[in-house]
Amino acid sequence: MFLAHPPTTHRAVGRGAVTIFMGASSEDRSAHVENNNVRSPALSDRLRGTISTARSGLRLPPRNIRETRDLQRLRLSDGGTVWLSWWWAPGYSSSPPATVLFCPGLNNSSHLAFVQHAVASLQQRNFTVAVLDYRAVGGSLTSTRLFGADSWRDLSEVVEAVRERNPRSLLLGLGHSMGGSCLVKFASELGKGCPLCAVATVSSPFALSA
Repeated sequence: MFLAHPPTTHRAVGRGAVTIFMGASSEDRSAHVENNNVRSPALSDRLRGTISTARSGLRLPPRNIRETRDLQRLRLSDGGTVWLSWWWAPGYSSSPPATVLFCPGLNNSSHLAFVQHAVASLQQRNFTVAVLDYRAVGGSLTSTRLFGADSWRDLSEVVEAVRERNPRSLLLGLGHSMGGSCLVKFASELGKGCPLCAVATVSSPFALSA
C-alpha cells in the first residue's frame, strides 16, 4: 500500500499484498479491501507463499552491509529503548538524499538478511535508510511495554530523532507487515500534520486494534 501526503485524488490500484491509495477515506479503504478480498482455493498457492518466505529467510546478507551500519540508541520519554540502524546513501555530504524510515514486521529487525537486502536496494537508489528496532529487539528491555501493534505510539519520538539527525532530507516511511500497520496508524492519527512525505507498506494487515 502507498499513501501520499497530502492526498490528491481517490484512487485504488492492485489486488493482494500491494494496494495503492491516493486520498481515500478510511471507509473507502475498508470497502476496497472487503470487495477485493480474494482467497486462493488452491493449497499449492499457500505453500508457494510459505516456501518463498522460508527462502528469503535463508538468504545471506549483502556483502559488507553490517560493517557500514551506524547504530543509534534512542531512549524514549517513558524510559523505553529503541534502536535505529543507519545506512547512509553514497555522496550524502554533498547532496542529502531522501531518508527512508523502515519499520520491520513482528519479530523482525535490522539483523535479518531480507531487511538488509531491502536496505542495500534502497542504497543503490541513493536513499539513506534508518531501520527501527523496536523495544527489546536488539537490546535490553528498559520499560514495562514490549513491542507489538501499539509500537506506532513510539513513532513520534522516533521520527523526531530521525529528523534531528538528518534535518535537510525528505523523510519517507516504509513498513513491512506489522511495521506497515504501525506507520499507517501513525500517519492517520496525525493527518495533515504528519512529518512523513509518503508511506509505503508491504503485506500489512488492515484490521488491527492497538
